[in-house]
Amino acid sequence: MKQISKLFFILFFLTIYFTIYGCSKERIEQKTEVNSVKNSEEIYQTKLKNVLKEISGLAVTDDGRLFGHNDELGVIYEINPKTGEIIKRFELGTFGITGDFEGLAFANSKFYLTESNGTLYEFSEGSNNSSVKFKTFKTGFSSKFEIEGLCYYPESNVLLFASKDYPGKNYKGFRTVYAFSLESYSLLPEPFLKVEIDKINSELKNKGFFPSGIEYNKFTNTFFIISSKGQKAIVEINTDGELLMVEKLKGKYHKQPEGIAFLHDGTMVIADEGVKGNATLTVYPAPNK
Repeated sequence: MKQISKLFFILFFLTIYFTIYGCSKERIEQKTEVNSVKNSEEIYQTKLKNVLKEISGLAVTDDGRLFGHNDELGVIYEINPKTGEIIKRFELGTFGITGDFEGLAFANSKFYLTESNGTLYEFSEGSNNSSVKFKTFKTGFSSKFEIEGLCYYPESNVLLFASKDYPGKNYKGFRTVYAFSLESYSLLPEPFLKVEIDKINSELKNKGFFPSGIEYNKFTNTFFIISSKGQKAIVEINTDGELLMVEKLKGKYHKQPEGIAFLHDGTMVIADEGVKGNATLTVYPAPNK
């Protein structure tokens, strides 16, 4: 009888142990999945730290590193696109600067940051937690423009500014992109790219397309523009301004897409501002992967 009681006690103990262990293990696994999500389509998403909750622009350096910024402070962050980890940060000016920052680009060993009014900042990369000197340039955009995206086009050595809504005088009905020459440091008067908004809206059931980010893809020799306001979407345009593709962005990944970049292997990264939670980076592998 004592042996039966002892055996019962052992079985009871093992049952309790594995129940607790199994639940504990499940909680640990769930906890490790909080910061990243990867689905069967190989789309990978990672959450960002609170300092990047209002992330706006992205840029990739010549050696393939990803950088981003938020839209209120002149602070630049190097980010690991796989984990969302902040590798380093540096700020503009000894005492820092504030503004409505909407786009980041890297060109000719320099960073360029734009405000929504088109004011352009030029500066070199700084070491971790350092302050860097900068130059500012008035690009010449009128107050009607609201600049929402910036990228570098190496074939013409120009920075490209995407306007959110106002296309410029005589370009009603278009979404426009203007070029700023890095040789003359002046804005070219005519749009570098323009596409009829009706052509985009017809694919989006007229929900509206308002550029929030732009990037050049050297592998396809085309430009990709994302929209946050209206329909969350992405379009591809060739160097002649021809509309090649219009796609809606999946709402489960993209709450407020604000920045876009291409890594050196063709991987596309889209940054979304945190709406009711953390900001995110969503990584789309290159087509040949």
